[in-house]
Amino acid sequence: MVVELRSRAKKFAAAAGIILAAASYVTLSARQFLAAHYSDTPDVEHLGRAARLDPSDANIQYQMGRYQLVMRQSPQEALAWLRRATELDGHAAKYWIDSAIAEQLLGNADAEKVSLRRALEADPGTPDTAWQAANLYLAMGSTDDAMRQFRTVLQNDPPRTNATIETCWKIKPDAGYLLAQVVPAAAY
Repeated sequence: MVVELRSRAKKFAAAAGIILAAASYVTLSARQFLAAHYSDTPDVEHLGRAARLDPSDANIQYQMGRYQLVMRQSPQEALAWLRRATELDGHAAKYWIDSAIAEQLLGNADAEKVSLRRALEADPGTPDTAWQAANLYLAMGSTDDAMRQFRTVLQNDPPRTNATIETCWKIKPDAGYLLAQVVPAAAY
């Protein structure tokens, strides 16, 4: 397709359109660059700037939520950021795990269970996710759910075998139960 730009008005409109598109691209790129730069500094001021510059970046939202949860020990403030991160990217188990932790600290057992379920759906076989979920289930008093997650750890993380078995033994010192429910058949 050929567009003829013989008249002065068409030339001006084409040039203005190109300049506007280039300026928009440069502005968007600069905002994302600055947001990434600010998010590399783990303090609330820089993370806040990063979140304002790029509110659609789930990882920045997560970092701000994690900061509120760990550094400021404010689960209520953290939860707003963590919820936004999970809305933007529901496939990141760590976002859901930290949401579950915040919900637990706030005493929201039902919401904590939902967050744990979503974490395990997002990342069902990863030992780190299973380990964290198991410990959260233990804190909830859901021993059977915890043991299922410890089984996932044993199946997928051989270096963590001793710590996992020791933890399970402290919870339920029943060799028959542990062999039947926790230790994978391939291990014996």
